[in-house]
Amino acid sequence: MTATKPFTIPKRLVYDAWKAVKANAGSAGVDKETIDGFKEILSGKFDNDEEYPEQAFYLVGNIEEMKAKAVSLTKKSAKK
Repeated sequence: MTATKPFTIPKRLVYDAWKAVKANAGSAGVDKETIDGFKEILSGKFDNDEEYPEQAFYLVGNIEEMKAKAVSLTKKSAKK
């Protein structure tokens, strides 16, 4: 667990999710998530809270939607 995340995700849950996406040949499933997006999350690419605030992950469908929401949130906070 990193210092920026106050929670843990069980490895079994992550593995089961990865298997489901992999079984779909890496293409997006119902949640529109892909293997590439999944790898980006696991790599820690989005752990920078200034660029990707935690709120950007809330109630979005996939990683691309999160990125768009993060841009919107950081623009709003820059205006303050």
